[in-house]
Amino acid sequence: MVPFTSETRPSLQLVEARHPLLGDRAVPLDVVIGQDYSILVITGPNTGGKTVALKTIGLLSLMALAGIPIPASEKSRIPVFDGIFVDIGDEQSIEQTLSTFSWHITNITRIIHQATEKSMVLLDELGTSTDPAEGSALSRAILLYFLSKSTMAVATTHLGDLKIFAHATPGLQNASLDINAVTLTPTYHLTVGLPGGSNALATAAHLGLDAEIIRQAEALLSKSTREVDALLTHLTEERDKIQSTRLELEKAKADQEKLKIEWEKLVKDLKAKEKVVIQETRDKIVTEAAELQREIRQAATDLRKEKSRDAIDRTRKTLASVQEKNQSGRMAAKTGD
Repeated sequence: MVPFTSETRPSLQLVEARHPLLGDRAVPLDVVIGQDYSILVITGPNTGGKTVALKTIGLLSLMALAGIPIPASEKSRIPVFDGIFVDIGDEQSIEQTLSTFSWHITNITRIIHQATEKSMVLLDELGTSTDPAEGSALSRAILLYFLSKSTMAVATTHLGDLKIFAHATPGLQNASLDINAVTLTPTYHLTVGLPGGSNALATAAHLGLDAEIIRQAEALLSKSTREVDALLTHLTEERDKIQSTRLELEKAKADQEKLKIEWEKLVKDLKAKEKVVIQETRDKIVTEAAELQREIRQAATDLRKEKSRDAIDRTRKTLASVQEKNQSGRMAAKTGD
């Protein structure tokens, strides 16, 4: 038996998928089948949305094959199936002497004969309407058959054995429809990776069944069943805590990222201002240096001019002295005559 691998066929990936008839009332469904596993086993309480999830997967696959836009994120991916085979509902027939169990087995037999590795198989309430032990054994054998054929399948069930089987078998995966632990009302949110409890007794009590009957039923439950239910409840609570912690960490990461962006912007602004100040300082220094050079040149020019005037004055004085001496010599010469 070779478990399904993503190398043999593209996977089914639905992101924020909604049942086409529920519109805005539909709780978004996220599921991937065909990567780490090819068969998904969905468990959870009655009226919790298991059949709706099953129908959503089937209807959206059919819509995609028909070229009809599906109510899901554009990230969704749906393979080209050669057939989508479904066993949903309860069609007893007195005329055909078909019990509920017989009707289901007839459907599954037909599916087994026609489904291929390129098909999608949807099985609702697998293993019910008969002895739980035999129903569980038959259900496991059916799922193993589809696993051996690499046929993609989704099955809903209330059988506890199938939850353990899906957890322990490579190629199979558990999923659960959640229930509010306080109000005992379904949330219709699908969680992949964890099995869900049927919560039959709690739901019956919530719907008004006599408390004494509920207590007696609890007492009649086997110890292992109570332990499994307690474990599922604990796992659900731990999952909720982890989810809450994850959201807090994501918020802290987002806040840190925001602070990082603000810090980077501040540093960038400071560098820009520093660049402006440095440029302004350089411009000021250049301007002052140019002004100083102009003053020096002016001082040198003035100095040269000053020296020129002194030389002219000295020359004038010398000429005057010479002229005066010449004048005196002429006068002396005339007197001698």
